[in-house]
Amino acid sequence: MGITSRLFRIVKANFQRSRGKTEADPISFDIPFPSGSQAKSEPKRDPVLAKYYANLEIPYGSDLPAVKTAWKKLMRKYHPDLHGTDSKRREMAETLTQGLNLAYKELEKHLKSQ
Repeated sequence: MGITSRLFRIVKANFQRSRGKTEADPISFDIPFPSGSQAKSEPKRDPVLAKYYANLEIPYGSDLPAVKTAWKKLMRKYHPDLHGTDSKRREMAETLTQGLNLAYKELEKHLKSQ
């Protein structure tokens, strides 16, 4: 996957999230949930953390080792040094890696405080 397609996917995910739609959310079939003790409640999602998880392309609520693995994988793929010959691609890679670093730092801080 190229840098431009990655940027497109991030913008698309943020746009869909702002409209209340995400690709990662399960499909709703309007099936009533059981009442009483059998009903399961989903934990509340923090939209900021959800964005960070989406930037790292991992499911919401992943643990710290999964966050670190995803961050390393994406950094190996999009590091600016790999795109040094084309200045436009290098700028895009720098923007992506800054976002990845921010997502990793914030998720690491959140997961260590739990």
